[in-house]
Amino acid sequence: MPVVDLHAHWFPQPWIDLLVKEGAENGARMAKTGKGHWQIDIDGVDLKSIFRPDMIDPAIMLKNMDDAKVDSRAMSLTNPMVYWAPPAFGLKLSRSYNDACAELHRAHPDRFLGTIMLPLQAPELAVKELERAAKLPGMKAVYMAMHVGGKNIDHKPLWAVYERAEVVGLPLCLHPVNPLAPERMKPYHMRNLCGNPMEAGLAAGA
Repeated sequence: MPVVDLHAHWFPQPWIDLLVKEGAENGARMAKTGKGHWQIDIDGVDLKSIFRPDMIDPAIMLKNMDDAKVDSRAMSLTNPMVYWAPPAFGLKLSRSYNDACAELHRAHPDRFLGTIMLPLQAPELAVKELERAAKLPGMKAVYMAMHVGGKNIDHKPLWAVYERAEVVGLPLCLHPVNPLAPERMKPYHMRNLCGNPMEAGLAAGA
């Protein structure tokens, strides 16, 4: 049977370039680390994500997949996702990511699949982008966090997005981002040990 990696995070270079160009005016500060990797710092987002080459460069990803004997990956965007952004910029970031996934699939149709990122902080924009992105090649699911700006996933305005996902026949894939009480979980990186399971429980309960 083919081996498919369903937990494969990717930061496309065009998506990073968009953050470098327009992030500051939209609340995201981009800076280089000592190793020369871009890092993003956003008010209200505890984790300062670092964009490493093995999460950016398809050539490196393909080599890692071959070394691990993985046949294909379903690419997904992880922290900080796009919900922190003003709606218009969140949509722009989502479109950039979705288009990059489609281009990666076109270049390597047997190796990479895409999952759709949506600006769920603005459900009406998310529905329109879902309708567009669902038609792109290689898109197999809608990817979302286990809460949207602190609102549980049963938040009524999000139902329109879920209904459209059902119409286009795409499942929802959930991932923890920005768990509750980050100030209490900084020691020992407890966001993974405690925070992520807590968010999964809240999402399941909602």
